[in-house]
Amino acid sequence: MDRQRTLATNMENGILLVPRTGTPRSFEVPGKLWANTLTPQGRMLAVQLAFDDCQVVVWDVTAGRKVTALRGDFREVLACGRETEFVFDVQFTPDGRFLLTADQTGLRRWDAHSGKLLRTLPGQFFSLGVSPDGRSVVTVGAQYRAEVWTADLSRRLKALPQQPADCYRGPGVWPSGLNWSPDSTRLAFSCDREVRVWNVSAGGLRSYPRQAKREYPDTPTFSPDNQFVLANERQFGVAVWNVASGQRLAQLTTTDSGVQVTDIAVTPNNLLFAALDDGHILRANLKQPAQVLEPLRPFPDKARLWPSVAVSWEGDRLAVASGDGRLNVYALPGN
Repeated sequence: MDRQRTLATNMENGILLVPRTGTPRSFEVPGKLWANTLTPQGRMLAVQLAFDDCQVVVWDVTAGRKVTALRGDFREVLACGRETEFVFDVQFTPDGRFLLTADQTGLRRWDAHSGKLLRTLPGQFFSLGVSPDGRSVVTVGAQYRAEVWTADLSRRLKALPQQPADCYRGPGVWPSGLNWSPDSTRLAFSCDREVRVWNVSAGGLRSYPRQAKREYPDTPTFSPDNQFVLANERQFGVAVWNVASGQRLAQLTTTDSGVQVTDIAVTPNNLLFAALDDGHILRANLKQPAQVLEPLRPFPDKARLWPSVAVSWEGDRLAVASGDGRLNVYALPGN
């Protein structure tokens, strides 16, 4: 979300633009949309995997138009025409000028405006993540090895020693990745019994133990001010640690057995929202984790909606989207 609009997309082909004033606008795109990115100029960009034509297409979502198709052969990479899983990850640089892709054949950098291929690093890659400052990209590649490269892929900066077998374990054909801290100095990743944070800037690796073993945990995220690291532990709730001290500050639990967390978001002033698949939205103030806040219930008439949540850049709006196509937008307290 930005100052002008809220963006909501479904998993297949729908895009909805909701202005703060005026009439919402929607349009359809054939194929799945990935890598939604808001540029500093307020343009929302996304990538469409067009399986019918076996193309990777850049969209300007704000304008509702196609920008370009990447100039490459994606028939093997996307397994076009075959009912099989494939490995493909994609992300824009923060300024929206370039696109990075990772797959089983290489790591690539593209011009997001023209679709021209700029550089290729051959090899087997499963996931990538561009740093918020746009200077670096982290990858998980062969033998589940994490490496940090310059964003133009001209050289490798650092590599993390191989981690235990229970780290980076994802439920699909590729491992889970790593998430950057907002200040681009740290990377967080999941293991079954702990969250680990790699201090890329200063060096060192720190462990944040979980309460118990978690199967296929999601990749942890940082709070906007870099003070906290959070892990979505699904049916076990959300775990929160202080990055500097390593202290576990909170373990938000779900509302009932059989209920799990579907998404989390944190505001700039450290208010945590955790969406549950029964439609509830848990809330917690990370600065006062013992304080119990009343959950939201944006969709009281239905359960198992698998909602997702997002917070605006300014931290003054919360968007909650349901699995059946509904969207609620809330003004947040103190704004």
